[in-house]
Amino acid sequence: MLQVLPEPWMRQAACVNPEYNPDWWFPKRRPVVIAIRICAGCPVQTECLEMAIKLHIREGIWGGLSRTERAEISRSRRTQNNTCRRGHTYTPDSHYVDNNGHRRCRECKRGFATAQKPNNGLVVSTWQSLDGM
Repeated sequence: MLQVLPEPWMRQAACVNPEYNPDWWFPKRRPVVIAIRICAGCPVQTECLEMAIKLHIREGIWGGLSRTERAEISRSRRTQNNTCRRGHTYTPDSHYVDNNGHRRCRECKRGFATAQKPNNGLVVSTWQSLDGM
């Protein structure tokens, strides 16, 4: 059950019912069928799923879908929108295909390489840290 409900629609979510076990939405291994069934009847299933995809939430069942299912939707949307994960538009000059056949963004690669370089004795290792500079 969510302890903090930052979005107004979350109060309407089926999963906030105190009778439900929160572990159903955050299983250790495979998705719990009961959580998926509860999500299927939830009045805010679409909002929940869209939030999880937009925020790249990795763990748990959100909007009735597992991490793998949400990742597939996200990949599909990026392909349709012709952008990378960070929103850079694919152009012949800005992207390349790696040895595995995946499109890669040169701008993201440059940003990641910059983030890995020492900065005043500290190593910045995440995009969040890089963006906060």
